[in-house]
Amino acid sequence: MDNQTTLVSTLDAQIAPETAALVATFKTLTRDSSYLVGTAALLAYEAQVPEIAETKIDGLKKFYGVNDERGLAFFRVHLEADKYHADTSRRILEQQVSPDETDETDQITTACDQALTALWHMLDGIQQRYC
Repeated sequence: MDNQTTLVSTLDAQIAPETAALVATFKTLTRDSSYLVGTAALLAYEAQVPEIAETKIDGLKKFYGVNDERGLAFFRVHLEADKYHADTSRRILEQQVSPDETDETDQITTACDQALTALWHMLDGIQQRYC
């Protein structure tokens, strides 16, 4: 199969319902909600990525013998970039959210719960489908 055929078949792939729900949730939280709610939703995701990237790098090396930088580059970029993204989101929230604003903090907490629930459901869907 050549690259063009691979690209076409990838584009024709059906999106899993859990993945569609994840994308819809993040679109709602980042586009249809307040700036701070969107920032909190992204923080809930971004804060997890560096540890996941580190685990992926370790697993690729240990179980698959991937040791060259080109093979690990995607996860190395996310290991560093998402630390920066999470730290930036965290600083924004620390500077902008008043602990006395219970309505705002409740909205932010709810957004984090929604974002993480959608992410975990997507991962559950992958596990059920492929494991």
